[in-house]
Amino acid sequence: MLTFYVSKLSGPLDYTTQDNPHIAEEPMKPTTLIRTLGILRKTHSLLGVFIFPLVLVAGFTGFYLNHSSSLFSFLASQEYDESQFVTWSDVVPTTVTSASALANTIWPKSEITRLFRKDYHNRPSYFVETPDGTLIVSRETGHYFVKTGFTRTTYAPDGELINKKFYWGALFKSLHVRGWPSDRFGTLLGDITSIALMLFAISGAIVWWTPRIRRLRRKS
Repeated sequence: MLTFYVSKLSGPLDYTTQDNPHIAEEPMKPTTLIRTLGILRKTHSLLGVFIFPLVLVAGFTGFYLNHSSSLFSFLASQEYDESQFVTWSDVVPTTVTSASALANTIWPKSEITRLFRKDYHNRPSYFVETPDGTLIVSRETGHYFVKTGFTRTTYAPDGELINKKFYWGALFKSLHVRGWPSDRFGTLLGDITSIALMLFAISGAIVWWTPRIRRLRRKS
């Protein structure tokens, strides 16, 4: 009877943290939306760090390709007059054998993969292709061009250096399209950058718009 009387006076016992500080309050678990937004924020940040140098390269190279003639003339190689080849004092007419021998001298450890005749700068020439580069020899004068990567070096028949040209446009185009200065990886890096950019844009839009849409719904 005493127990019944006490319960009547006191009412039901409420075991909360205020009545008993030794009972810890259970933390609230984050909702699925909050978790998803947190993951998207981290993904967005990591993507930004990853694509920053790639976007910087793509932007610079694209700007160069669009305005190379007017804005980046300081990168242009010094030109020379090839008409002087005809009046050169010590011309050496070239044959297939001498062109092959010259290629073996330049790249002694590289095998010739292709040899053919073709005009180069309106002059009959021999093209000797190897894995390390391409040799172009003028058949009439013996002047030759060595092309490796993004460079072309011009020599007199006796081996004297005449001119060296760097193909900035080809380099920047390769970086812009492939994300790499060669076709070793194909377009893999460029494709990865494109996908990363799309994910960066989508994740940023979701993270930015989701809280604002929720606030608009609460107000309406």
